[in-house]
Amino acid sequence: MENAALSNWVKQLSEVDMPIFSGTVANVTKALNSGKSSASDVANIILQDASLTSRVLKAVNTVHFNPTKHSISTVSRAVMVMGFEQIKVLTLSMALIDNLQAGEQRTQLIQEMAFAFHAATQAREFAKHLKRNDAEDIFIATLLSRLGYMALWAFADKESQVLLNDLQKDNESTQAELKVLGFRIVDLTKALCHDWALGDLLNDYLNNRLSEKNNQLISLAIDVAESAQHGWNEAELELVAKQASSICELSIEKAKNLILLNVNKAKELTILYGSEQISRAI
Repeated sequence: MENAALSNWVKQLSEVDMPIFSGTVANVTKALNSGKSSASDVANIILQDASLTSRVLKAVNTVHFNPTKHSISTVSRAVMVMGFEQIKVLTLSMALIDNLQAGEQRTQLIQEMAFAFHAATQAREFAKHLKRNDAEDIFIATLLSRLGYMALWAFADKESQVLLNDLQKDNESTQAELKVLGFRIVDLTKALCHDWALGDLLNDYLNNRLSEKNNQLISLAIDVAESAQHGWNEAELELVAKQASSICELSIEKAKNLILLNVNKAKELTILYGSEQISRAI
């Protein structure tokens, strides 16, 4: 049976609150997944958003994305230099930050986005360490796995305040969500993933169909981000380092160093994506 409250939320987000995000991301993802698109095809989609265009060009001329320091002045050239997968991550990350800048629950939203970007960076770097060719898709799946929560804190106003109060009282999360919203927040994420065509890997993760290795990488990254949000002590860092050691085939000390390196990388990247607030919150 269709959930009317959930359908209303998806419609509101798609048509009123986040139409630029849903449109830009869906179009870029569709173009990149078609296998027939050129750099100029993808560039033309990005060029439809003036703010996104200027920030993509600014980012691609930084040392992080362009160590040669050769000036890049066109979006199509940026796509060619960065590659389709990296430009997809950059575009999606910037569009997400742009569309969630003015949230009703600002503090909670920044914390949620910091968590998401931190976990996504950890997941991608773990995947890169293991030389997996789907590292960027793993980043996106991890980043958007809590899209429903981000949308909630950005746009739910009074409802989000009630839910926040309930969750702070240590109520069972699912029950609080059903009571206040009429649906589970994970179901909102699933619906947005489907309607906005956010990728097969994210869809598989949300529906428990992901490969064991990718599921391990994302779960590990989420554990690391949760530990960091708690202000991890030495014992917590040691615990997640042991997990990373096993999954990434590293010594515990090297796993710990990799995790801490990834924290700094997440902070640097979120500044390049357009938010110093999120960077400070990681």
